[in-house]
Amino acid sequence: MLTIESRFFGVVASSSFSNLDGSDPQATTRKTTRRVLNHKNKDSCKQEKTTIAGLEGEIIEMKQVIAGLEGEISELKPDGGDNLLQIVGGDDDDDDNDDTLFLTATYYRPHYGCGTDGTTPQAVKAFVENEMKGGTDFIGLSGFEASTPIETAGFNGDGGVYDYGMIAAMCRGDGPVDKATPIRLYYDYISWTLDASYPPSDYCNALIPTNTNVAPWNCGSNQMKPNTSEGKCCSCTYSEEEAGGLGGRTWVAGILTKTQGTTTHTVCVVTANMARIGQPSTGTIAPEVATFCGSHSIVFMADTNMGNRSDRTSDLFGEIAPLNTLRDTAYFDTNGDTNGYTCCANNDKAGDPKLASDRIGTTGSLEIRILKGGTSTPLGFNHPEGFGYQCLSPEEHYPIGALISNTYTRPLL
Repeated sequence: MLTIESRFFGVVASSSFSNLDGSDPQATTRKTTRRVLNHKNKDSCKQEKTTIAGLEGEIIEMKQVIAGLEGEISELKPDGGDNLLQIVGGDDDDDDNDDTLFLTATYYRPHYGCGTDGTTPQAVKAFVENEMKGGTDFIGLSGFEASTPIETAGFNGDGGVYDYGMIAAMCRGDGPVDKATPIRLYYDYISWTLDASYPPSDYCNALIPTNTNVAPWNCGSNQMKPNTSEGKCCSCTYSEEEAGGLGGRTWVAGILTKTQGTTTHTVCVVTANMARIGQPSTGTIAPEVATFCGSHSIVFMADTNMGNRSDRTSDLFGEIAPLNTLRDTAYFDTNGDTNGYTCCANNDKAGDPKLASDRIGTTGSLEIRILKGGTSTPLGFNHPEGFGYQCLSPEEHYPIGALISNTYTRPLL
């Protein structure tokens, strides 16, 4: 049987389905032995031919069985790369499957140093576009400037290569201009319909964020929320009372709907760049998410600035629901072992332990099936293939990804 989990990591098919011409030793349970026959022994020769004919008949029957299974296997289609896989295909008219939702999410923070001398922003572009090519549902991209555009179609459906919409914002806070943080949320608009966005202005859905003081990104030190003038796309996690030494901590969100047959699934996706735990910095994001997302289940993707993999993202939000109910590890994980160490490149260079900073979490009916990204130890380098440092900027983070569903039963196909 082929699990959805295995397809998430790029496994094409199980070995029991391969090379049924006899070249695969797992193709049949019958053990065959090569013999040297005495050409004078006619009875032995006839017996051997009968045996071979029987085996050929079994192989034909096995091929017929596998042909019948191919339709089921094709419900999950890989893109041939190392990126996350979109779950595609299937019969949307099958009421038995309409209520089951699977989605994929990727979060990546190249950091604001990406684009300076010695870095490779083109590799960031290639990574994100590869995720789009593979059909990742939601992509959070933090701290990446406009000098290397991502080839998306944008909110009006033209002008790009990939069919993705975008919600963007900027937070400057009290930090210098070159450390202002843009953030973007990309979504597959073929599969998902955008019902609402935060910030709400269409400018934030169409224009690539820049760290220069120009509209709609003209965010002053006290500009924490979107306004109706030149700061339509300003959005900080903290309140004006909390501002001070926090720099640019930006967040955006979208309410998105997907229809499967007769069932409509709506989720609220939030991506953010948080301050360190213990620093008051959630005075805007926590209550605004509560209002914006309402009762919808949340997918939350962020650089949390947490250090230990056992730290919980929910602890950042105190008693403010719903973000204080975030679950940021795979559903079977009780020790935080699935959170990887992701931050940062300069830690690796200095031989210092990395931090388990970057997280994907869920609330409500959504549950993480698999987390992918980072390393298993603070000093390790065993990140998943394709999920290493892309830009080579000093404070770059490893990308992470998740397979998420609204069912608690591990599915098999």
